[in-house]
Amino acid sequence: MIKELFRIIEQYQTIIICGHLAPDCDSFGSSIGLRELLRTKYPEKRILSAGKGIPRFNLFIAMVDDIKERDIKDALLIMVDVSNIERIEDKRLLKAKEIIKIDHHIEDYPFDGFKVMQIGASSVCQMIAEIAIDYHLELSTVAATALFSGLVTDTGRFSYALDQRTFEVANFLMKKNINYLGLYDLIYKDDVRKLELIRDVYSHYQTTKAGLAYYIADLNRIKKLKYPADKIQEQVNLLSNVDGFKVWLFLSEVTSGVYRGEIRSSTIDVHQIAIKFRGGGHKNASGFSVSEDQIGSLLKIIDKTIIKSQKNQNKKELEAAITAAKLAQKAILEVYETAFTFESKSDDSPVTKADKRADEIIFNYLKSKFPTHGFLTEESEDDLSRLDKEFVWVVDPVDGTKDFIARNGEFATSIALVRNHEVVVGVVMAPVTGEYYYAVKDYGSFYVNGKVIRRIHVSKKTKNITVLLSNFHSKPEELALVERYQDVIKTTKKKGSCLKLCAIAKGEAELTYRLSGGTKEWDIAASVLIVSEAGGIFVEPDGQKIIFNRPDVHNHKGYIVTNSALNMLL
Repeated sequence: MIKELFRIIEQYQTIIICGHLAPDCDSFGSSIGLRELLRTKYPEKRILSAGKGIPRFNLFIAMVDDIKERDIKDALLIMVDVSNIERIEDKRLLKAKEIIKIDHHIEDYPFDGFKVMQIGASSVCQMIAEIAIDYHLELSTVAATALFSGLVTDTGRFSYALDQRTFEVANFLMKKNINYLGLYDLIYKDDVRKLELIRDVYSHYQTTKAGLAYYIADLNRIKKLKYPADKIQEQVNLLSNVDGFKVWLFLSEVTSGVYRGEIRSSTIDVHQIAIKFRGGGHKNASGFSVSEDQIGSLLKIIDKTIIKSQKNQNKKELEAAITAAKLAQKAILEVYETAFTFESKSDDSPVTKADKRADEIIFNYLKSKFPTHGFLTEESEDDLSRLDKEFVWVVDPVDGTKDFIARNGEFATSIALVRNHEVVVGVVMAPVTGEYYYAVKDYGSFYVNGKVIRRIHVSKKTKNITVLLSNFHSKPEELALVERYQDVIKTTKKKGSCLKLCAIAKGEAELTYRLSGGTKEWDIAASVLIVSEAGGIFVEPDGQKIIFNRPDVHNHKGYIVTNSALNMLL
């Protein structure tokens, strides 16, 4: 492919290189870098870089060329970093005799000419540097500096879009005597206007319930900020990496009624949104333009995309967890309906054949579906290999074994999927009735009884509340709290296992708590998500968030579960 690129170049005396509208460092850097590389390789040819460039980079790295109409007619145009031919910076160049392109974006609009594509590459600058490396081409300091500028910015200072080759290219460019410290100052040092913009963003950004965070700068706001209108949207990552924000969006009014937008997400394919507005880019980072009248539609489309994505997130894992619980249900009931015996474990807690059989069934089934996931289960030995896993199943095959032995029906199977210390899928099943609860992070909590599936939510009561106590594990200090708050508490009820936690998620009670150790991660993992997604609070007694997949699985502090912060009576 690269040999064909050079073959085409060699047919032309004039080659013009151009990037996209509102060029960033990858567009500018690849244009200048390729120009300098080709000038060295073909000193007899006219190699030109078109567009306005980036003023401060023009002075630091190299100036773009003044393209005359007479230069275009018989020239070869090489588009760099241009996903859609309509986004080329200088549209006069589309009159060139032949057009080819070098790009790393998803191609939404077919390009019929010759192209060098590397979808997912960190940058076009890296692609051009790789050509120099692979074909042993001479690269000047100017060329290397230009290519390094695009490489470092399109990887966010080497924080994403990385592989081993990216660092090899960076090392190659660094050896060309580039002034990378000066370049970093040029890229990342800002004047006071940037501080004013940052303050304005954090004061005026807006959010939606679905998880979109967005900032809109109209002409009046831009005039007040005195910040370049065509550069504001480039600061979109000011809203990134905030828990709860699924998509972040910046819109800047570049001319009356026309906004340039940049959209980002770490988990959602925002590229599909951008192409609806004749934009494009990458799966998680794209740009586009919209009219003022389209902004409302844009926000609705983003929200719908987020909701759809959340619904599908971890769908396979949820289905597997529900199936595993149903498979275990049969084995549990087979024991439950016989004259079973039980043993005492080292911590004096009881265990039956049902615990062991259900544990084995759940483990084998989930392992067959997700062989790379880790496991933490009550009845299996913990070898701590799970600590190195991104995904870990946390399982209690029979939560409430004392309730099982008492044959009161108030025991449950609890299955949770933890990702990076946070529960993302939770299933709790009551084997005797067959009813179950489930939740997926950011999608809500649901109760299933037969064919009826109902979304659940905690109650809104803050007076005359109901407190749930354990059938077998209530401590004197916990009972003392009930006595202390008789003016708020109307009713106390006993309920077994994690089903009492789910009852709060379902709105049947408002508070339960454990003020001492005794429980472990598998006792509460699934319920934490079910309660939280139902709008409740599930924290340690001091208000700290509970994390999972810890080396020490004991919940030493206990926990408090409630429908409202007003009912945290500790």
